[in-house]
Amino acid sequence: MSVIFGIHTQITLEKLAYFERDYTFLTHKKLVSETTTHYVGQSIKQLYVLILGLDVLGNPYGLVLGITKGVEDLFYEPFQGAIQGPGEFAEGLVLGVRSLLGHTVGGAAGAVSRITGAMGKGLAALTFDKDYQRKRREQINKKSTSAQEHLARGGKGLVMGVFDGVTGVFTKPVTGAKEEGVEGFFKGLGKGAIGLVARPTAGIVDFASTSFDVVKRATDSLDEVKRLRYPRFIEQNGLVKPYNNRDAKGQKLLSELEKGKYQLTDVFIYFQEISKKEVVMLTDKRLAYINYNDVFAQWQIDWSYTWQELTTPAKVIPKGVSITTSSGKKKLFKSNDAMVRTIHLTDPRLQEELVTQIEALRGAA
Repeated sequence: MSVIFGIHTQITLEKLAYFERDYTFLTHKKLVSETTTHYVGQSIKQLYVLILGLDVLGNPYGLVLGITKGVEDLFYEPFQGAIQGPGEFAEGLVLGVRSLLGHTVGGAAGAVSRITGAMGKGLAALTFDKDYQRKRREQINKKSTSAQEHLARGGKGLVMGVFDGVTGVFTKPVTGAKEEGVEGFFKGLGKGAIGLVARPTAGIVDFASTSFDVVKRATDSLDEVKRLRYPRFIEQNGLVKPYNNRDAKGQKLLSELEKGKYQLTDVFIYFQEISKKEVVMLTDKRLAYINYNDVFAQWQIDWSYTWQELTTPAKVIPKGVSITTSSGKKKLFKSNDAMVRTIHLTDPRLQEELVTQIEALRGAA
């Protein structure tokens, strides 16, 4: 005698699609068979996802999903725009093409970046140098604010890989001998010999991985949401005043200067742009002439002096603003090394404004 089941069945497992039959009459044997077939198929599918998602293979599963999403957007975005009007259709077409390009090129670059990254990790493990492996991980895990900085770090890793590989042949045996004696000397000799090949190769592979990762980041940032204005500048007294774009920009420059080195020690007071990549900045502690480094994509100090080092008042000259500084360093025949700096400003109004600000801060120091 067969038993007929006419029930609503729903069985769920984590990471697996659930088995469901709505108002279907099944025998006990048929129900067990279909349930078993369903979950065996789901398990095999998850196994494919797990294997094809490995970084050593470049995560082809994620690449296929990305390309699928790009193709979907290529048709979906224009269609959605066409419903609203011709202008929206053109905008939707642009969004669709950009999505397809981003997912295809970025996905391919990301896949290659994962493969080379896994290779670099394997090569680093071959050196048997835990200190080198730790430094490599720290370098890779550092967050980069721009593509230029990311590439610069990759280039630095390549150069240091070659340098460490060559010097390690001599330094590793010596270090090993100091720590473990004769046995450590031969261990260090082996590490140095392996590192001579593995470290430069790992540097090359890591640089390739970094380069492809930059391409992926560039495509991922096509739809990046950006701020419409700089963060508000709040003075030391904590009072919130009406938003001032100039002060907000100056505070942002100070926070980015030398990777935030002076953000906690100095308080922004005033700044004046000399050009798009050159700025004079005044804080409560110093006067600094800063410029933008395109290679490392960051603001850095060209020269700076504390207010105590400004020996005479600033003055307006035909070429701009002149300041006389003293580093306080004693020389053989002179007690102070005086130096005249010229800040090139052509606008008379800006010249007077800068001199006024400098003198106010110099007098208060």
